[in-house]
Order: sequence, then C-alpha cells, then structure tokens
Amino acid sequence: MKLKFVSIVASGVFLLTPFAAATAWAQNNPANSLPIMTGVNLTPQQENQLSQIRNQARSQIQSILTLEQRNQFITALQKGQSFRAAIAAMNLSSSQQTQLRTVFQSARKQMGDVLTPQQKQQFMQNVRSRLMQSF
Repeated sequence: MKLKFVSIVASGVFLLTPFAAATAWAQNNPANSLPIMTGVNLTPQQENQLSQIRNQARSQIQSILTLEQRNQFITALQKGQSFRAAIAAMNLSSSQQTQLRTVFQSARKQMGDVLTPQQKQQFMQNVRSRLMQSF
C-alpha cells in the first residue's frame, strides 16, 4: 500500500510540477529536465513519450481543477510549501480527488511502460528523496 501511495504521489509530482512554472517553461523543457528525473537518463524517444503523457494528463488535470485551485497550488509552492501542502491548499472536492487519482494512476502506468527497470528505480529513489525533504 505504501509503495502504491508513493507511486501515485510520484505521478502527481511529475504531472503537476509544470503548474508551478511558467507555461512556456513547461512546454519548452523535456521531461528529463525536471529535478525528479535527475539521473534517469532518458532517450530522446522516452523524453518524447513522457512529454506526451504529461501533456495529456496536464490537459485532463486542468479540466478537473478550477483556475482558483491552480493558482492556490502555484502560490503554495512559490511560498515554499511541500507538494502535499500545496495539494491540500486547493481544497479539492471528493469528486476531484477521485478524478485526479484516476489521472495519476493512468499516467503512472503509462510512464511505467516507457521506463526501463533501472530508470524506474532511479525515479522512485528521486521521489522518496523529495518526499523525505518535504516532511
């Protein structure tokens, strides 16, 4: 259960991180440029696939969240709050939580299909490290 939770959080971090940056940055930087992808060493094809997954999920997330919630998330991260605290700041309804969980789970599965076992291990190590920093 704990590993599944970490995987879902990892998907959320990977997918929602671009909301904290300017839209131009998110569109112009490959997946490998995110801090959570440090050391994963993606091929250009994998970068393209992960960017497509992230763009599709980001579009779905934007349709779930209100503009105010997205702004609350960005503001919380800019104030130095943890990812978890930034999520909490959005005051998601139970329906939104369910919808986001579905998007994150789908994206996590798709990401898992793209990454090699070694890359998955490095990615999860990065996630664990990042999560430990937020506590």
